[in-house]
Amino acid sequence: MRRLTPRVCIICFLGFLTAFSAMTEAAQHKNRKSTVWAVFFMSRDCAKCEAAKELIEVLQLRYPLRVKRYDISKESDYAVFRAMEAIHSDKGFFVPLILVGDKILTGEHEILDNLESTVKNLHLAGGTARPYIGPVDKKAFHSPVKTDTAECPTCSKGRPPSASEELHKVKSLLDKIF
Repeated sequence: MRRLTPRVCIICFLGFLTAFSAMTEAAQHKNRKSTVWAVFFMSRDCAKCEAAKELIEVLQLRYPLRVKRYDISKESDYAVFRAMEAIHSDKGFFVPLILVGDKILTGEHEILDNLESTVKNLHLAGGTARPYIGPVDKKAFHSPVKTDTAECPTCSKGRPPSASEELHKVKSLLDKIF
């Protein structure tokens, strides 16, 4: 019977460590990849935003949910809201509003009814990228946004723009420049 030399044992051990390290790194990458990113617009003066905020905090304990919050009562955050609204809607939005995956959830009831299942499904599907909220011109918008007082069915239809809508906007911008 042949005996393993110390060199062979060391080489085998280093191979094992390399394989183990690669598996650990792959598992960590998989967890990062399954992160669900969301953008939450709210106002500190909006009572209905509090329920959505509490739900988000609970979901962050259950899922790898990363949320960028914007308080539209701040001028700079309101500018971000208006820029996002210009990209994603032709009718206007109200708060509370959450962009997650390819969905835009508006109003307390829509958020409370749909956010957890949306986050769970997106997490199981491998996560999401950060939602696109558009470029921000901080001086462009100064008027206050309406809050969710009576869930308007026409305002809550929000959706991300289609590729043709985005292409049309880019073409229009290029036509203005050139």
